Amino acid sequence: MALVAGLSAGGAPGQPRPAREYGIDVQNINGSGCRKKDTAVALSNDNLAVTVLYAGFTAEVTQKVKDARKDCKLMLKIRAPRGNRYVVTNVVQRGYADLADGAAGSLAAVYGYPGATPLYRAERTFKPGSAPWQDTTPATQQWSDCDAHKPFRVDTDIAVTGKSDSTIGSSLTIDSTDADAASTTFGLRWEKC
Repeated sequence: MALVAGLSAGGAPGQPRPAREYGIDVQNINGSGCRKKDTAVALSNDNLAVTVLYAGFTAEVTQKVKDARKDCKLMLKIRAPRGNRYVVTNVVQRGYADLADGAAGSLAAVYGYPGATPLYRAERTFKPGSAPWQDTTPATQQWSDCDAHKPFRVDTDIAVTGKSDSTIGSSLTIDSTDADAASTTFGLRWEKC
């Protein structure tokens, strides 16, 4: 009986199980800076990068709004063929700061596995001025579990504070206009377990 149950659970003898492909699943999207319809997550064709694209992840101070903050919390599941695991090697963030005199911006980001020491933590401040920005940081290299991948947490906060000119607002954005200006990219490396 046990033999019959084992065969029926695994499929017919001689038929290989389908291979599990590389991929990414978004388990949760939450926050004032990212809505499901405005956030896209993709695994590169070579499986060596995960890119998160946002539309509308902007903190802004205007004549009426004196303090603005936006946040985004993502929970991702990175999939791989059986017998493989991955490590996040670095994080590249891109955005744009347009801050009037008297305004300041800040970015805080934490990425990693829930319940574990973060693989990546960044804090950055922005002074008045108008320019694109990019931050490339190596990640603490902690391999995922083999064949039992934990969810990967992505928490990002941006804020603009201070005075703004009465006719000109100030903003800080992690927003993408095209694939070459992707907002957050995680470099990956794979190995057999």
